[in-house]
Amino acid sequence: RHIVVQIITALGQFLEKLRAVPEGAGTLLDNCAILGTTDVSFGRNHSLDDYPIIIAGTAGGALKKGLHYRSPSGENTSMVLVSLLRAMGLVIDCFGEGAGRSEQGLGAIEA
Repeated sequence: RHIVVQIITALGQFLEKLRAVPEGAGTLLDNCAILGTTDVSFGRNHSLDDYPIIIAGTAGGALKKGLHYRSPSGENTSMVLVSLLRAMGLVIDCFGEGAGRSEQGLGAIEA
């Protein structure tokens, strides 16, 4: 548990540094899309239920800000990655393979 606290603290400090840099009409953080996640939601049993994903920044306004989204139906997490890649200007048809493949983004996080 202590390592998780240390890692999240370091992530927060990094994001604060990005937010402190003016860039255009906003900040460097506003123009980024920083993805933070882990490989499981609960390490003891390697559960993937309620898989945690943090997105910081709005990719220049392409993503919603200040949102806490909890999937009501357990959508494929690759949908988040499709949205992130498209927010960065990449033209992609899909992301992932097998059960992790998604052809659509997660509209709930897109601006």
